[in-house]
Amino acid sequence: MRKAICTGASFVALLVLCACFFPAQTGGAGEKVAEESGAYVAVYDVSAERLERVALEEYVGGVVAAEMPSEYHEEALKAQAVAARTFALFKSPANGGGGCVRHPGADVCSSASCCQGYLTEARARERLGERAEAAMAAGRRAAESTAGEVLMFRGHLIRALYHACAGGHTENAENVYSSAIAYLRGVSSPGEEEYPQYSYTTEIPMAAIQEALADREDVLLLDELAPEDQLEVIERSETGRVTRIRVGLTALTGTEFRRALGLRSTNFEMEFSGKTVIFRTIGYGHGVGMSQTGADAMAARGAGYEEILAWYYTGAELKVPAGVAV
Repeated sequence: MRKAICTGASFVALLVLCACFFPAQTGGAGEKVAEESGAYVAVYDVSAERLERVALEEYVGGVVAAEMPSEYHEEALKAQAVAARTFALFKSPANGGGGCVRHPGADVCSSASCCQGYLTEARARERLGERAEAAMAAGRRAAESTAGEVLMFRGHLIRALYHACAGGHTENAENVYSSAIAYLRGVSSPGEEEYPQYSYTTEIPMAAIQEALADREDVLLLDELAPEDQLEVIERSETGRVTRIRVGLTALTGTEFRRALGLRSTNFEMEFSGKTVIFRTIGYGHGVGMSQTGADAMAARGAGYEEILAWYYTGAELKVPAGVAV
C-alpha cells in the first residue's frame, strides 16, 4: 500500500470522482449518509467477481461485520469502524493511494488477505448463518456512530493496519514491512490471554514445508537431513517475533516463512518430532497496528474508542475532515 495524502480538498475530490464514475448498486442504512455526503467506495466483490459502488458508511458497516465478532464491546466495534474507514480512504486513488493491487479500478476488494473483509447482507447470511443479522446490525451501529471519522497523522490519512491478536504486544512496522512508520509503533496489548486467538499449536510434516516453499528456487530442503538441521531461527524482534529464519541454507524473513506455511503469526517456537515440525504460535496476524482482541480487552476495562485508537496508532488524530457531511 502506498503512502496517501489527505486534505479537505482531497476528500472533496473523492466524493466528486466516486459520484461521477460509479453507478449506484447498493442501498441500506449507509445510503442516507452517502446521499448527504456523496461518499462512495469502489469495492471489488471477490465472491461475485464484480466491481460495485458502495455507500461509504454501508461499506464500513459491512467491514466491521466481516472483520470483528459482533459480541465484542461496542467501543471496540467503533474503533474497528474508524480503522476500516481510514484504511479504505487511504487506499483510494482519489486520495493519492494505489487502490487495490489485485483488482484495477477498485479502491479496495472484499478479501481480507488483500485489503479487508466486507460482507453484504446476502453474503453475511451465507457465511454467518444465524449470526448474520446480529453481525450486520452491530456493524451498522458502529459505522453510524462514528460516521465520517478518520485517523490522520500530520495532515495525512494513516495506513490503519489491524490484526486479530497481538499476543500481548504489537510490532513495529519495520519488523514486518519495508520501512518504519511513525504511527505504527509497537505497544503493549494486555488482557488478550483469555481470547481463543491468543495461542495455537499446529503440526506440519517436513514434506508439506518443502511443498509450501517449492516455488522458492533459493530454498533447498533435503529428505535425508533432520528438520532441526534445516530450520533455525536466526533473529527475533524485541517482542519475540521471528524476523529471520534459516531454511536450508537460505535466510527468509519471518513474514515470508509465516505466509508460505500459513502460520498464525511470526511469534512462534519450533519443536521437532521425527519428520514433523510442531509450531507453537502466540497471537494471530501480522501484529502491526490495532489488535482487535486487545481493543476488546481495553473496551471491557472501560476505554472508549478514541482511547483505543490513540493507544494503537501512536500520535494519530481522530478527525472529520472538511467536505465530509455526517
